[in-house]
Amino acid sequence: MSKEKEQNQEMPAMSRPQKRKMYKQFGLLKKKNRFTEEGRELYDRLRQEGLDAHELNTKRMLDSIGDQLQAKLDSVKKTWKKDFGYNDEEIKLLEEAWVMTSFKDKETYRADKKEAKRLTKEANELKTKRLDAGNNS
Repeated sequence: MSKEKEQNQEMPAMSRPQKRKMYKQFGLLKKKNRFTEEGRELYDRLRQEGLDAHELNTKRMLDSIGDQLQAKLDSVKKTWKKDFGYNDEEIKLLEEAWVMTSFKDKETYRADKKEAKRLTKEANELKTKRLDAGNNS
């Protein structure tokens, strides 16, 4: 990645009114005629700036959502272990079921729901067997 792109990513994006004020100040709004060579170059450059800004915002949003989901999953795993007494093997099954129910896909929704239910049931059965074996000893 070039240094120019790295510097642009660190700077906060300007709002549309701020950009228009800046372009007006530098006389670019008079050059916005699309039918001139200068106007086409300006439109191409502005379009690319917009695409770059959109890509950066999308990446930032997806990272934020990912961080939030990971924090929620960590919290739920802690609850499963501390409050409900699941061990690591059972938590892996519950985690997989949680992920299936958290991310919904129209095409596989029913199958995912059934699989999540099966995994949850399997984790509960493993826990029950483990606790029964501990009590019978």
